Amino acid sequence: MSDRPVYEWELEGSLHVWHYPERVKGMEGWHLNADEPACRSMADLVDRMLASEGEVQRHIPVSAPGRMRVAPGHRWEPATKLLLRFPNGEAEDDHWHLELREGNVLALTLGAAKLRQFKESLLSLPHWKDDYALGPDVELRRAPGRERWRRECLWFWTKVE
Repeated sequence: MSDRPVYEWELEGSLHVWHYPERVKGMEGWHLNADEPACRSMADLVDRMLASEGEVQRHIPVSAPGRMRVAPGHRWEPATKLLLRFPNGEAEDDHWHLELREGNVLALTLGAAKLRQFKESLLSLPHWKDDYALGPDVELRRAPGRERWRRECLWFWTKVE
């Protein structure tokens, strides 16, 4: 775990975050892909956030992938930045909130347990052979919370170049 503060952190590698503005079956929510250096770098950021006192946040630069292999032929739109927020001590451990803000900035606010899950997902991403999603509580994947799940889930993709 890093003992350096969140504001000293800088992204290494490439992080991609996008969504499909028109509904594409099976492509709800937001999507993330990162190379191995970015996954390690993001895990370091999470460690710094978890070690911090009080609420912390960090704007993270994202880029567009060179070639999209996920839902080819469908229009997709990248986020301009990812804002990762940790309201340390101000939210439940399983808190998850994802929203698009002005300027096409995707804001992801996580409680401690969800932040740890996010870190583990990032560290696992380079080794996965399939794709998976994180989001609000699993119960929301079924009615009546399905619409919230569709808006706020974050898919981790291995099939992006």
